[in-house]
Amino acid sequence: MRTYEEVLNLMDSGWRVDDAGRLNFLRQVNKWLGQPDRQLRIVHVVGTNGKGSVVEMTARILEAAEYQVGTFTSPALFDAREQVQLNHHNMSKSAVVHWYEHIRTVLMAHGEEPATLSAFEYWTFMALLYFADAHVDVAIIEAGLGGKQDATHVISRPAVVAVTPISLDHMQWLGDTLEAIATNKAAVIQPDSRVVSAQQEPRVAAILQHATQQAQATWQAIDVPVEILVDTPAQLRLQIAGVPY
Repeated sequence: MRTYEEVLNLMDSGWRVDDAGRLNFLRQVNKWLGQPDRQLRIVHVVGTNGKGSVVEMTARILEAAEYQVGTFTSPALFDAREQVQLNHHNMSKSAVVHWYEHIRTVLMAHGEEPATLSAFEYWTFMALLYFADAHVDVAIIEAGLGGKQDATHVISRPAVVAVTPISLDHMQWLGDTLEAIATNKAAVIQPDSRVVSAQQEPRVAAILQHATQQAQATWQAIDVPVEILVDTPAQLRLQIAGVPY
């Protein structure tokens, strides 16, 4: 059995978002793995700014209500396992090894090389499998890069798609206009989802609303004024509609 450190060294940290047919391949891998996303109630977080904050605040609220919550975010700061947490406890090293070996075995059983998946793709599948196995109440999944070609787009039935403010980012992959980037991120909107969007530029909001309508999802824009009072590693305080929290 490999060690945790050996597993990390085996994974390729490069991005593969521009590979032709990449998403179709990842969806096929997801099927081979039993579609763990379909066993989960998922909040899928996309956007440009504030995705990590939305994941953290949503998780804390749900945990305070005594829900079991899985979170998948990136990148990690100190330990790769920070990306996959269960009620703010890192995925164990043994669990990382177990699910990596499981995915590797499934790939090889279908004639694919283990190195076919990038590190982010491995972590995405490991998170979904880990959360499904733990029977979490809610899994909060942050998109890594954009939406359309992102590995998290294998999620087929998110209960909620949370969209943070969208601006120009990763233009070499997502497009060189705000409209192109918004369209890329809007691709994760799925039928029957509730789309909850932060305040957006009108042209971005129009794209998101159109994608919501096309998917027969439910649109909900957040127009409540929010002001950050304190934002430090130790504390986050907000003022929402004039009320401090």
